[in-house]
Amino acid sequence: MHVTVQLPELLQISKDEGGYMQKLKLMIVDDEYLIRQYIRNCIDWERLGYTIVGELGTAQGALQLAEELKPDVVLTDICMPGLDGLSFTGLLKGSCPNVRVIAVTGHDDFEYAQRGIRVGLDNYLLKPIDEKELENVALEIKESILSQQSQDELFRELTDYRRQNEPIVREYYLKKLLEPDFHQDSLSENAVDSL
Repeated sequence: MHVTVQLPELLQISKDEGGYMQKLKLMIVDDEYLIRQYIRNCIDWERLGYTIVGELGTAQGALQLAEELKPDVVLTDICMPGLDGLSFTGLLKGSCPNVRVIAVTGHDDFEYAQRGIRVGLDNYLLKPIDEKELENVALEIKESILSQQSQDELFRELTDYRRQNEPIVREYYLKKLLEPDFHQDSLSENAVDSL
């Protein structure tokens, strides 16, 4: 009995069913309206592969909306009235663990950076925001997300493939075991143990 196995092709995770690039969903959270507008307009988000799904002035509002919109990336100010950006990040990561968070602040304070690492910040930008730096960070985050999605999809495909082919492999080895000229050493101990 000869078994030919063909691995499935990898899916292009960054494209939708129609072959178009999927846009990452971006949410902007800052209590200052002008800063939100600047972030929206300082770079071409569409060209970078993002679509802005929300702009909010409070972290509380953003937290509620994030559960509904499921953004891929949140760009948030740290110093905001009520719920600050770092506390918001911790809560957001609790409800949306795969979201990537970029913090923006006017304070170059090591304590903020330390706390940011503890709550799961993915990057940290200082105000005034440098457009090129923001673009570079957005592209790095996008690449990281797409890479993770691709790895997750490959893992799912390989798991499905193994599950689908397990009966064929099992049947092959069982037939080999029942063949009269079967030699024990022709089958690895691992294969026998997995039966």
